[in-house]
Amino acid sequence: MGVRVIDTNGVLANTVQSTAVRLGLSVRSIWNLISSGELKTIKAAGRVLITERELAGFLAEREAVGREKAQAK
Repeated sequence: MGVRVIDTNGVLANTVQSTAVRLGLSVRSIWNLISSGELKTIKAAGRVLITERELAGFLAEREAVGREKAQAK
C-alpha cells in the first residue's frame, strides 16, 4: 500500500497507488483520471499525491452524478 504523507497545508494526502487501493480501481485508472483533469494532484518530494480534500470532492461529484442518473430513471 502507498505511503500517506502530510503536505505543507496540513492536508492528508495519498499516493496514486494508495488512492487506487482505497477506491478499488487500478493504478492505470487513477492515472487516466489525473490525465483527464478529473482528479488533481500535488507534488511533494518528487511524489505525485492526491489530497484528501481533492479525493472527497471527486467522490462527492461522482455521487451527485449517480443520484441524478438514478432519479432520471
